[in-house]
Amino acid sequence: MKSFVILVASLFCSILLFGSVQLHGQPVPASTIPYGDNKDAGHYAVMSGVRIYFEVYGKGDPLVLLHGNGGNIEAMK
Repeated sequence: MKSFVILVASLFCSILLFGSVQLHGQPVPASTIPYGDNKDAGHYAVMSGVRIYFEVYGKGDPLVLLHGNGGNIEAMK
């Protein structure tokens, strides 16, 4: 079971790492959405006196993407 979890985690990291390239090797076109500074999609939540910025896109059930390791919202596009 532990090796399966490691395999899934490795696959997930690979998808994130190489996610900017489509299956045919073509780069994904640069987005015109101003991620990280989108006045229409950006919101703040206040928790324990800390303002947390987030952006909401699309419809349907929510999918939460959290960056890590010094990343930012721009890295999630």
